[in-house]
Amino acid sequence: MSSDSPRLSSRSWLESVVEALGQQLHSASQGADINQTLSESHVELLTPILSDMRVTLEGDEGTLIQHMLRSLMELCRPSAPISGFSYFTRTAAETVLYLAGSHGAVLAEFAIDAANVDLEESPGTVVNQGPTSNTYRGTYRGQPALFKEYRALESHSRQGIDVKMVAVTQTLLRTSFPGSGLVPIIGIWQPHQGFDHRTFLVEDSTPASVDLANYLLQNPGVDRLLLLKDVVEAFASLHANHLVLGPITQQSLIVAPSGRAYLSNFDYLRFGNSDTPFIPMLISLDAIRWMAPELVRPFKEERESPTLTKAGDMYSLGCLMLWLLTGRSPFAEYNQYPRHMLALITAVIEKGPAEISTGRFGLTDEMWTAIGVCCAREPTGRPSVSDILNLAFLDGLVDNRTRN
Repeated sequence: MSSDSPRLSSRSWLESVVEALGQQLHSASQGADINQTLSESHVELLTPILSDMRVTLEGDEGTLIQHMLRSLMELCRPSAPISGFSYFTRTAAETVLYLAGSHGAVLAEFAIDAANVDLEESPGTVVNQGPTSNTYRGTYRGQPALFKEYRALESHSRQGIDVKMVAVTQTLLRTSFPGSGLVPIIGIWQPHQGFDHRTFLVEDSTPASVDLANYLLQNPGVDRLLLLKDVVEAFASLHANHLVLGPITQQSLIVAPSGRAYLSNFDYLRFGNSDTPFIPMLISLDAIRWMAPELVRPFKEERESPTLTKAGDMYSLGCLMLWLLTGRSPFAEYNQYPRHMLALITAVIEKGPAEISTGRFGLTDEMWTAIGVCCAREPTGRPSVSDILNLAFLDGLVDNRTRN
């Protein structure tokens, strides 16, 4: 990390930020339309604090930052009639405040020095080109790394989603709470500094890591229960730190050369006690079929957007168990977009995944029962992650794989 970059935490700079905030809050209280003011100045003031990560939350400076972030959270609360703030900005603010309160707390400097980065954007370096992000292979300090850049879609602007804040929140949480079964994160890199410039989330990588689906194709005889246990332990690590992951799919996992599975997608990661509503970055058949019913219900019924919970995570885990132990995605029968969209939404809300005969990939009645309780329609009917870990078919596994 570079030590030559100017720090953003001078008292005079922070005081000017808080003063600007106070002026805008005063304007809001007089009923002025401050959407444009917020989007053009206020988010620009907030973003450097969070994305450059050069702020120490202690003493007078920490008090000023926390005051500003609490005010920002109040402005962008779900019921506030202000569209200039995205809920991703609110999630990032919540994250900083929590870390300040629970750790005392000093934020590490997560901005990566460009001198340590080697990234050539070409077709040969693209690992994944998804609808909302591109991931490239490169190196950081001479070691393999993945560079993920989120793309701002037109739908993001309409929904108030700030894609840069996805990377910011992930960096804060994953660095503060590293856990087993999670792809290690390095930090945030901007080729050129500034609010409007491109931002990459940088993760540790090994050249031989592959996504889970391809790994299973290449290794048809692998013990799928060991891979499942890796994922369950990763969920347990998150939940032990009061974090929730949000919806996942089979594409959210990779397998390292050791044969161990790791969670690699953290787009919705946040604290479990957050009251920030869930807004999906992309609505597709594949995304919806893995979502808990309470997350899907607002797509069909007029109701408030839900929050993410551990119970919602357990539903996604049940869907992953179904796919891993049967080879079949949940609600796979709804596979034509857009013709099946409404039917799929209705099925997720009103039914569980279709029952599949046991036997394939070693699926037993006990395993199917575990899938069923995880995919219960009501959140209160789902087990905790420790309940699943303690089941006999996982608890008694012999694991001779090496650690990465």
